[in-house]
Amino acid sequence: MEDIRKKLDPKQVTLSPLPVTEGALNKLKDVILNQVAIPTTQNRESIQLLWEQCQSEHRVVAYNAVRILLELVDSKVLELGPTLSGLSALSYQIKHPEGLVWAISQLLAIHSPKKYALVSNPHPYVVLLRSYPATWPHIHNVIQNQMNRAQTNGNNVIEDLRPLLMFLFCNPHHHEHFSGFRQILLVDLIQAQPNLQLKPFWEDVLQWLPFNSKVSAYEQYRMSLQIWSELGWDQPTLLPSLCSVIVSFSRFGLNPNIVIKDITNKWEASKCSDNIANESVIILSSALSETSSYQQRGIIELILSLCEKAQMIPEVIGIVLFQILVFVSKKTQITQRLVEQIETLKAMSKSKPVSDLSIVSVPIAPFHVPWAKARQVFNLLRFISGSERSTTQWLKSIERLNLGDFTDEVPVLSSIAILTDSGEQLILIMRIFGQVIGLQPEYALQVLAVLMHKLAQKTEPETKLALLTHIPMLGKDKLSIGVTVQLINSLGSRPGLICLKIKLLYDLWLIEDRIYPQLRKALDENTVMKTAHEYEFFLTKALVLKGVCEKSPSKHGADLLPMLSDILNKFGDPIDSALCCMALDGIRSLCEAQIIDIRTTVNVLWSKLWNDGRLRVRSHFYQILRVTALFDLESAVFQEFKSETLTRLWERLVLPGQGEDIPAISQAIVGFKLQDHKLKMLPSYVIENLKYPDGFIPKDDTSLPPKPEHVWEVIPSDIWTKLMTDCPIPELQHQFRDLLVHLLDEELKGLPRGAYYLSQAMKNRGEEPENYGFLKEGSILRGLIAYCQGVLNSRIPMHQEALQKVLWILSRPYPKHFPPLNWTWLENLQRYSKEALAIACLQCEHSRSAKWIVEKAIQNNASDEVLLTHAAKMAFGLEDDKLSEILEMGLNQRIRKIQCQSDVDNAARLMLTLKTSNKKSPMILECIEKLSKLIPQEEEELYEAYLDVIQELPTSTLDMMSNTSFHFQVSPTQIYRALSIRVHLACSDESDHPLNWLNTCIESASKMETLDMTSILRNLATVINHGRVKYPQANRQWLMELMGQVRATLRPGNNAKVFKRLFEIFTFAIVHFAQVDCFCHPKERLYSSPEECSDLLPIAVASLLQAKSVIWNGLGPQVCEWMLSLLSERAFPSELRNTVIAALPAFKVDEQYSEASMWSRIVLITSAMPLE
Repeated sequence: MEDIRKKLDPKQVTLSPLPVTEGALNKLKDVILNQVAIPTTQNRESIQLLWEQCQSEHRVVAYNAVRILLELVDSKVLELGPTLSGLSALSYQIKHPEGLVWAISQLLAIHSPKKYALVSNPHPYVVLLRSYPATWPHIHNVIQNQMNRAQTNGNNVIEDLRPLLMFLFCNPHHHEHFSGFRQILLVDLIQAQPNLQLKPFWEDVLQWLPFNSKVSAYEQYRMSLQIWSELGWDQPTLLPSLCSVIVSFSRFGLNPNIVIKDITNKWEASKCSDNIANESVIILSSALSETSSYQQRGIIELILSLCEKAQMIPEVIGIVLFQILVFVSKKTQITQRLVEQIETLKAMSKSKPVSDLSIVSVPIAPFHVPWAKARQVFNLLRFISGSERSTTQWLKSIERLNLGDFTDEVPVLSSIAILTDSGEQLILIMRIFGQVIGLQPEYALQVLAVLMHKLAQKTEPETKLALLTHIPMLGKDKLSIGVTVQLINSLGSRPGLICLKIKLLYDLWLIEDRIYPQLRKALDENTVMKTAHEYEFFLTKALVLKGVCEKSPSKHGADLLPMLSDILNKFGDPIDSALCCMALDGIRSLCEAQIIDIRTTVNVLWSKLWNDGRLRVRSHFYQILRVTALFDLESAVFQEFKSETLTRLWERLVLPGQGEDIPAISQAIVGFKLQDHKLKMLPSYVIENLKYPDGFIPKDDTSLPPKPEHVWEVIPSDIWTKLMTDCPIPELQHQFRDLLVHLLDEELKGLPRGAYYLSQAMKNRGEEPENYGFLKEGSILRGLIAYCQGVLNSRIPMHQEALQKVLWILSRPYPKHFPPLNWTWLENLQRYSKEALAIACLQCEHSRSAKWIVEKAIQNNASDEVLLTHAAKMAFGLEDDKLSEILEMGLNQRIRKIQCQSDVDNAARLMLTLKTSNKKSPMILECIEKLSKLIPQEEEELYEAYLDVIQELPTSTLDMMSNTSFHFQVSPTQIYRALSIRVHLACSDESDHPLNWLNTCIESASKMETLDMTSILRNLATVINHGRVKYPQANRQWLMELMGQVRATLRPGNNAKVFKRLFEIFTFAIVHFAQVDCFCHPKERLYSSPEECSDLLPIAVASLLQAKSVIWNGLGPQVCEWMLSLLSERAFPSELRNTVIAALPAFKVDEQYSEASMWSRIVLITSAMPLE
């Protein structure tokens, strides 16, 4: 061994003749072969010595060493795989590359390269290309030899070299130093095309050319052009593919005229079908807004050429017009040629009726996102073009959606707006634009361009006015606000439009406060004075002044007060009442915000408005007087003013002949607090026979004693009741009743905590107070109870109507309950059993006597309507068995006896009463749960009421009620009922993870082979559309969980049909998350045909990956990894494999596609190689 090592020493090799060196290598080979059966240290040393000789600086030594390695591999002494890996790893150390490349090529001929990829376990040639440039010409020679042999013996050399070729041609990282090698290799492949049948390979290359960089775009285009020349210029997919390249060039700032010239010279228009031409025009239109004037001219010329040679849908031409309008709106000057082109396009959109289009069905291959989007737009326009009814239906369906970050609908909507003459469609489109601009303000200028175009056309006045009213919504950013203000100000040149100008500026001010100077300037306009438009001007001015004072009184109120005063002083005729009312509303807002002094304001307006002959003006002035009650200043002057104001209101209220003023005056009085009212303010009939307070002694016997109403410091409790019961004016009785309800509510809120506690002696005896004598004098509650007890004890004359009103006041559901009281006297009110029972029901939680009355009423089969109305309140005071008796006898029987619409209304109303409490008894929950089985399916109104009721129940209860996984066998009816409950809850404002509510229904439905999935998909679409904008993070989380569930069902032993249904759910959800469903009309196709969603999957994935929302960022690698894991499973259904493979090219648009772990795996998916 030492002798061999000495002979192979580099110094010795230089001096020794060639036969000696070859002999030493052959002897080394013999040593290795002789020691192969007995692994020893000497054996390992001999193999190591051979590897060292492969790195020799002497060409012959290195070549012979490599040759011996191949012989050892052929003799099974060395393993093929490690030997090949070792040669690849030592590539940067080997001095003579030709021997290395030759050895690797020989080993590859033995070792099947199908297991090689691009990153993990890379192809040896890829390793050499990356690390050893000197090997490039030798690799090229080897490839040429392999292709020559393949042409002779028919070997599939392309599959062997696929990793290398895809690395060179389809790498998203542009290696400019490979350009020459790529071009030479491409020419070699093209020359070998007739014999090797490379069409499938060329299609794969076209599919995976990334077009993701400005640096590489031109080279990749030239490469694709050479490939197309081999495939044939008559390919139907050529035109849309090259048009997509034009879009890429425009996006990168490259000159697209190069591509346009090639299309003009090589593409045959006569062989283009109508659908391909329409799709190509839609693709080209998306490039118009991103090019210069010079570049745009060539694109428009190509569009005109297509429009002349094929039958175009008018809306397709409308999309082109929209993009040109957007381009023109950004320029200060346009050429005459562009004007002529626009006119030509307009004429084409009107003069070419749509008849039967020639359709050639071709797949989107190679996949380009612009082409895929154009295909969806064309398919939509085929359905709705020429049919006003279909177009309107589609627009209404779009308006009902919550549009998210995807705005591919904008060109279609704009096209319809440009071409339509329907006012209804224009208004619908503008409302949809409002949704889009609300989420993405950058679209405001585009919408503004469309709006100005329509305003310049002849349109019905009503439609034009509706368009003008939508101008303010366009003011979303600095640039669009400037253009919008300029457009609105242009309306002021005509006196008849000044009012509209002011209103539009006000609407814009509501969006952007910075345009207030423009609004203020418009309010000072005097051009319409002394004209027919003067009253209209002041009416608009008053409306705007009122709005500004209400929204921003502290900022602009003082500035506008002179204008408000001017309107009040200028207009005094009855016909001008609307103006004065709006001005008074503005003044009231300023008083409430303390911008102006309420006392000074009232004193100034009193003489003018207190006796004004206009009822509406007086009513609005009363509301200003009510503002006085909002302030509680300690100033004696203000307190006197406040008392005087309230006194005058009371005087006018009871003054004869004030019937029309009574509601407004009563509403003003209600605003004052209980302590603001004084006995001397009240009408005279309540103080007749009024006695002095107990213990009152006049101070001076010589003078006349004061009147009792001047002695009482508070209003006695019975006076408040007498105010209503003894009122001689019928109209006032209801007003006083509402006043007492308001004052009683205020009193209950202010009662001290001690009023609600019983003494220890009463607790021990189980007693309650007989009356409210412990409440202070002046208590309204004390007076109302005393009146009822007085009537029962015959101390007060019986007046049925008055007693009923008092009981009605006591039976109101106040936020706070009454203090403890012995309510047994309610049992004596047989004539008023409903009101009395209602009082007992409301107080039974806190009163033993009230609870006893309710229980007795249940035993006597009292009115179930009253009991059910207050069942939620009684849930706190009654035992479950008593409560169950009420519910069973009442609501359940009521539902079972439904015969007519009135029965449905009553049952629905009674069910809704169960929502009045924040807590629910378990018995109520149990009853509600049973109701779902009793309500007939055909009673939709009743079931909607039921859904409103269950929305108030605890989440755990709702989950159990509608959780289909708890049942051993689930029927379709159970799923539909559970689905309706869960969809209703998912769409409520309280659910922040709406899609989670559908999980159990989806899981149960997927396991039922005979169940129609239409209802599941329709409800899923409802929930997705509800939360598409509000809950994007929850939607993403739900999608990730669904992907995990789909992956889990693919394990061995699971039902394949369950997997197919869950995969269908995933596809459907992706389509709706990406908002691609907007282009499917009618939408029933998506619900009834899984193939429709499968066809939309590629463009849905691409749209989702291009979403502007950060929520969807980073989704690409996860979904890609998930799809690749599905394809790697043997149990993956073959009919779904093509669906997933077709969606993989969509990942080229993802920001992380250039990561080696992503692109290197999916570009080989169409080959027979296993996935990494």
